[in-house]
Amino acid sequence: MRQSQKNTYGRVADALIYFQRIIYENPTFEMPFTRQEFADLIGLSRESATRVLTKFKADGILSIDGRIIGILKPEMLGQISKHG
Repeated sequence: MRQSQKNTYGRVADALIYFQRIIYENPTFEMPFTRQEFADLIGLSRESATRVLTKFKADGILSIDGRIIGILKPEMLGQISKHG
């Protein structure tokens, strides 16, 4: 599925998995972008990207402390990426 066809949750999940696996090779990393830059990168509004990150945190998929992102449930993030 092309990135442009994925839903909001899938786009955010893809980006987080990319940072975790390809860029940092670590489940905890510092987000190198502002929320606006992150949203621009994945083709979303800042509000939409922030809403998804907040939902992922509330669901226990991520920990977020400022720019530090921790992927707590990589299998769930992978499922979100795969399906949407």
